[in-house]
Amino acid sequence: MAKHLEPHPPLFLLHSINTFLVLLLLQCAELLAGDIFWQLSPPDTGTWQTPGNWLTLSVPTAADRAFINNGGFASMDSGLVDVLEINLGTALSGTLSQTGGNLNVERFNVESIGQFDFLSGSLTVGSQFNLLGTFDVTGSSGSFIAQAVQT
Repeated sequence: MAKHLEPHPPLFLLHSINTFLVLLLLQCAELLAGDIFWQLSPPDTGTWQTPGNWLTLSVPTAADRAFINNGGFASMDSGLVDVLEINLGTALSGTLSQTGGNLNVERFNVESIGQFDFLSGSLTVGSQFNLLGTFDVTGSSGSFIAQAVQT
């Protein structure tokens, strides 16, 4: 009895399908990202890691876009923060001051009325760093790593 052989798709076709599925999953993750806005207005200041300082009452995560654009001032002094995107000063001014801890952000946008103060700690920026506003480095220790930079 002869065996019936099923045709197999070409290898390049399987590779193309796998690549497409990976890109589709990445795009879906981007669509699921939440926009989280800082809610403390001047003269009030607060720490990044306090959920009550954010409009959603939750701290931004690696799946979220964080906005400080209400004239507010946020500080980060310890711990690990992973966030998809930070936007400072997109509508009104916004300031983030890092005095410690480890901040990992995929995309970092400091608009013309935004400010980032880096005094200490570790800052790692992934694919995009747009600097139109102020990036103030006044500390005596820390590390800044930009993996892919746009200015």
